[in-house]
Amino acid sequence: LGGFVGAESTSSQRSPSANPTVLSGDIGTAGVHGDNVYHVVTAAPFSMLDGFIVTGGHASGAGALQCDGGGMLNLASSVVVANCRFVDNATDRGCHRSDSGSGGGLYNAGAGVVISACVFESNRTGTGAVNTQSAGTAGSGGLGGGIANAGRGLWVSGTTFVANVTGDGGDSAGNGYGGWGGLGAGMSSTADGLVVVDSTFAENRVGMPGVGLNIGYDGDGGGGGLYVSGATADVIRCAFVNNAAGRAGVDVGWNRGGGLYARAEATVSLLQAFFLGNRVEGSAYAYSMGGAWASNVAHVRCVNCVAGGNVAQVAGGIYAVGGSLQLTNSTVAGNQTNGPSYLYPPSGIYYGSLGSSNAGVLVVANSIVWGNGGTSGMTIEYGATSTLVVEYSDIQGGYAGAGNINVDPAFVDLLGGDYRVQPGSVCVDAGNVALMPVDTLDLDADGDFAEPLPVDIAGNARVGGMYVDIGAYEL
Repeated sequence: LGGFVGAESTSSQRSPSANPTVLSGDIGTAGVHGDNVYHVVTAAPFSMLDGFIVTGGHASGAGALQCDGGGMLNLASSVVVANCRFVDNATDRGCHRSDSGSGGGLYNAGAGVVISACVFESNRTGTGAVNTQSAGTAGSGGLGGGIANAGRGLWVSGTTFVANVTGDGGDSAGNGYGGWGGLGAGMSSTADGLVVVDSTFAENRVGMPGVGLNIGYDGDGGGGGLYVSGATADVIRCAFVNNAAGRAGVDVGWNRGGGLYARAEATVSLLQAFFLGNRVEGSAYAYSMGGAWASNVAHVRCVNCVAGGNVAQVAGGIYAVGGSLQLTNSTVAGNQTNGPSYLYPPSGIYYGSLGSSNAGVLVVANSIVWGNGGTSGMTIEYGATSTLVVEYSDIQGGYAGAGNINVDPAFVDLLGGDYRVQPGSVCVDAGNVALMPVDTLDLDADGDFAEPLPVDIAGNARVGGMYVDIGAYEL
């Protein structure tokens, strides 16, 4: 336990904010990372770290896992990390040779780990190695600037991820492939059972993919806030604000998901989540997709969510290829596309595949898709073999389906980012209660796990009588 001044008689009297207790890895020349410890903290089974500032770790060693987890390395089960700040920790190449290490702030491979009321700030991963051979792939920029999770059942609550960065992918010579840019600047997860509750991802940025022979050989990258690959994740009452992938004007690679990137059959549930002001940047020859979030052969379910004010070349709001995407009682509004006109980029949602016909299922129910802008004027676009089902929703430009409308929803302030609807809006009481998911998490703690979801994105009662509003907010 940290946060003591020395005169306390019980642990409840301590104050980590008033009495900072610093664990620093800066043991060599002050301010020079290259001579710092590999891991500031290495966890033991059934241990607790509570009330500390962890800083100055630089995981760059050649031994196993010596280049992962600059701030903290955890391979143990049942570890609790609470009321801690992980600041200015880093990983680099070393044990992974060409790829950067992962988990600048914390690398977790333990099961049943809890992280509560922490801050991960200005942590980073390193840059992938350049490939000098005539073939092959350059090194990647690592996973998880703040946290890289490879352990089952990680629970994160009340935690802030801010200004974390993942490194660029390495460039490749000859006929080789560019390396992947770092993924999940705030956090990455490749293990089942991740739960993130009441947390914020803000101002995090993923690195650029590396340059290959041509655009088809360039690397991939994405997930400014969160990256989930081949695993399950539940994200509840979280905010993704001003995160970024790619760089403006740079002709490199495929950049996806300013807030979130899910891929490789990941299953992600978003409940009461805000995606605001995230962006994916690029240029005419570097595709940027999904300002709010992107998925690639993944399964994303979004209930009571807002995607607003996000920017990308293709789908300023949401971009998905394959898998499935389900939006219920959500609002996609005020997003922008800035891609070249030959991409015909939709401004709100893209589902399918550019230039191909990846199959998948998109369901939009009780939702608003309105006020999105860009070069094509299209609100929703989907691939030729994709299945699109839209019901009881307000879609600008209109869509066929039961209960759908094409009328201005009368937001309180679209340009100002207030996506509540005003009294008298056509969206009030225009939804279908039967399309709402059940309250499997018992969000209102009434013991009824079979009722329709009882609250909106702001925590207000969701259903008034027999009717439900269209969109993320209930009037």
